[in-house]
Amino acid sequence: MLSFFVLYCAQKEVICLDNKNKNTRRRSFGAVLLAIYILLCAALAAWQFASGVRTLRAMHAAGAGAGSVRTAVSPAPYDAPSPTPAAPPSPTPCVHSYGAWETIVPATATSNGLDSRKCIYCGAVEERVTNPSPTIDTSPGNESIKTMFALINAERAAAGLPEVCYCEDVQPAADLRAAELNEYYDMQHNRPDGREAVTVFADLGITRTMAGENYTLGPPTAELAMEAFMNSESHRALILNAGAAGVALAVAPNDEFGLSWVQIFVY
Repeated sequence: MLSFFVLYCAQKEVICLDNKNKNTRRRSFGAVLLAIYILLCAALAAWQFASGVRTLRAMHAAGAGAGSVRTAVSPAPYDAPSPTPAAPPSPTPCVHSYGAWETIVPATATSNGLDSRKCIYCGAVEERVTNPSPTIDTSPGNESIKTMFALINAERAAAGLPEVCYCEDVQPAADLRAAELNEYYDMQHNRPDGREAVTVFADLGITRTMAGENYTLGPPTAELAMEAFMNSESHRALILNAGAAGVALAVAPNDEFGLSWVQIFVY
């Protein structure tokens, strides 16, 4: 009985050992399969990586080759069209600035004269015909002077102002200024040397005080000259100056305008 029990136990032990061995073999086999799977995956990954590297190298080599080919190609020759020659610029017209008039042929009482002046930039010459000298009496007290003097006092009387007297001592100044207007004139009443009109008194030793000077160029008669004065605000104001006490008048030939008329008023 004991032998049977021992045998039975031994058989069980054998069976247990056998089962343990089977389990052990099973686990070993699974481990082997897992290791094989891991190796296969690693091999596949390595193969794919190697293939990608080869592809990139091939693409790089192809690109470099293409680039070198493009660099080696020379551009096609280009024949540029010949430029159209520009038209020569048009000459700029001269803005003339003329010098002083010079008498070429002097005018007389019966014939015209000829003056000329030259552009200081281009040398162009301009000419003008001067009229015969007027035959009007320009001496002090002539009829034209008497007419203008009467017209002055008529205008003053109409404005309720006292008459002015005729100043014989101022006559040389009026005559000189009328003559100077044939040489030079401007709106400021300056003399040919650039000084003011009032300086004529000192030059001639006249001690009176000048109230002002009127002049006009061109009118052929005293009546028209007086009309020109009265149509100008500043000239009319001098004629109607309440403080004016006397006047001297002059008319003289003017080469450019025909006649010069001068009024000099004094206090």
